[in-house]
Order: sequence, then structure tokens, then C-alpha cells
Amino acid sequence: MASERPQARVDERVARAADDNTVPEMAAVERQAIARMLRAGVRRLLRGAPPARARLSRPVPSPWLSWLPVLAAPSLVVGLVAVLLPGWPTAVAGIVGGGLTLLLVLVAAGIDSTVPPPRRPDCQHEQLDGRPHPLLPYFARTGLVEYVPGQVWVAQVPLRFHGMQLATRMTIVRTGPDELLVCSPIALDDELRAQVEALGQVRHVVAPNTIHHLYVGQWLEAFPRARAYAAPGLPARRPDLPWAATIDEQWDPPWRRELVDLAVLRGHSFWIEVVLLHRPSKTLVVADALESFGFAPETGGAMRFLLELIGMAERPAPPVDLKVTFDDLAATRRGVETILGWDFERIVLAHGRLVEREAKQTFADAWAFAYDE
Repeated sequence: MASERPQARVDERVARAADDNTVPEMAAVERQAIARMLRAGVRRLLRGAPPARARLSRPVPSPWLSWLPVLAAPSLVVGLVAVLLPGWPTAVAGIVGGGLTLLLVLVAAGIDSTVPPPRRPDCQHEQLDGRPHPLLPYFARTGLVEYVPGQVWVAQVPLRFHGMQLATRMTIVRTGPDELLVCSPIALDDELRAQVEALGQVRHVVAPNTIHHLYVGQWLEAFPRARAYAAPGLPARRPDLPWAATIDEQWDPPWRRELVDLAVLRGHSFWIEVVLLHRPSKTLVVADALESFGFAPETGGAMRFLLELIGMAERPAPPVDLKVTFDDLAATRRGVETILGWDFERIVLAHGRLVEREAKQTFADAWAFAYDE
């Protein structure tokens, strides 16, 4: 009975953090990522290219070329100081510039060691069913869009994340004649609620990792018959929400697995993601396991340059800081192998362009780094 479900008990600290999707654990991870990136750079310089690069579907140029202007900048500054301020200022500038250049070389080498996948600038079709694609650009606000007729729907909205203006995308799949599953729910307004109600009954709300949880409470309040299911580690972060279960590999879901299957990507200190497969439509649904940025004209020049430096421009892949902070790649590979054993033709992801071409190879390339041990 709907009345048996405990009501959401909104934690005010969580509510305040939700305004900008602040993730306290990420501060520690970012510091860890910098240290690990430098160590990875040293290994890259001493040992050569990581063995996992051999798993990529095609040869990938090294990101070093993108770093050349950055690496040249300290030398130019030292040269300018030598001309304008000869003597001891030039010596000081030389020491500082040399140290900075070495640091940048190590960062560039570390990023190269994360096995950036091949570019896929045409991963998303420009049209859907003969009309302009309703999900381009990827940061645009859309209503509910029917993606696979009668089976899969998506909606995307702008979102601030740690001070940056990004976007996020929700996915809805059908799990029965009048039953729906919502993954990574976005903010719910009256228009979106009416669109969803026209499709059927929301019975399942999935928060797929410790970051994609902000609006679960809204959906539970709007759809009293729905139950919420959390990725491992999330209930501890959101004890204010009435989770029906925590998802793991042995969990028996309340929907038929021949319709929606699941796998868990592990191996990280706090980031664990549940990946879904909607079997009838051959659609893989991910949150942060794949991000797909750096496609003009959606991406501004400064952000595109940054994405080039970190090896993510036009390269669907997990975030670089995530890739360098996995602690148990053997556990990660188990989840990757499960997913690559599935039959899927497209990937719906929360951030960036969808993957509608070479979907399985795109995922395999993105997670090749997990085989670098």
C-alpha cells in the first residue's frame, strides 16, 4: 500500500547542497587525483605507453600535441624576463619556469596514461526519425522526448555542478504495459509530470550513483506508488529519503530482468554506478560512466580547449579525475565485462551527446584504462 511507505524526511543540509549539487567527498578525490596524476606521469615517462592502449579499437594520437602551447608558455615568459630584466630576475624566472614546465609535463603524461579513447565527433545522429534531433545541443532544456517509440523517453535540463553550468539528462524506460522506471530524475514541474503521467505509472525511481540523487524526493512525492532504489553508498549520503533497497549484483529487482538488466561498476572509493540495459530497445543507460563533451557548436572555446587538454573533447569517456582514482581495477573489470556481454546499440548518458554509432565499441574504448595493471 502507498500509505505504508515512510515519507521523505528532508535533511536541510542536503537540501542546501542540492542547490549546486555539492559533493563533499569530491574535494578529497580531487586532491588525490592531482597526486595520482603526477605519479602516473612519472610512470608514463619511465615505462612508455600503458599496455591498455592496445585494447583501443583504433590508434589514438597522443594528447601531447594539445599540450604544446601550454608547455611553451613558461619558456616564453622566461625569455621575456631575460630581455626586460637581465640578471638575477632571469635566474629566478628560469628556476620557476623550469619547475612549472616539469610539472606540466608530468600532468600531460599522466593524462596520456589514462588511455584517452578515439575521437567520435559523429557519435550522435543529427536527425531523429527524419527531423532535427530534439536533444541537440546537449545543454538545451527539453520537455519529455520520445527517443525509442513506446519504449524510451529522455529529458534534459541545465544544471550547476560545483559552480559550473552544465546539463543533465533523465531517462525513462518502460518496464511493463503501464509501468515506468525513471533513472537519474531531474527537477519535476507540472508540465513534465503531465507528460509522464500520460505514459503510465511511475513505479521505480533509480538513483544510479552517489551524485545523481537530487530530485528523487520530488518524484516520490508526486508518484506515491513509486519506490526508490539507490546505488551502493548513497543511502548513507541521503538518509532523509525512504529507499526501498540498495542495488547490488545479487539484488533481485522488482521488474523483470529480461526487460531491464543491471550491472554495478565498482572499484572506486565513493563513486559506484549502477548501469541499466533496456533489452527490448537495446539501450544502455548510464549517468557518469560515460560523458560526451567537446562538440562544437555546443562547447565554448575555453571549455573545449580544457577538454582537449584532459583528453575528453569529442571522446566519450569517464571523467579523467575519476579514471586516475580507481583503487580496485579488478572489481571494475567485472562490471565492464558484464556490460560488454550485453547486446546494445545506443547509449543514453546524463552529460553530453548521446552515442548512437558504434555504441559497444565506444564503451569498450572508454573503459580500456581498467585493463592497465
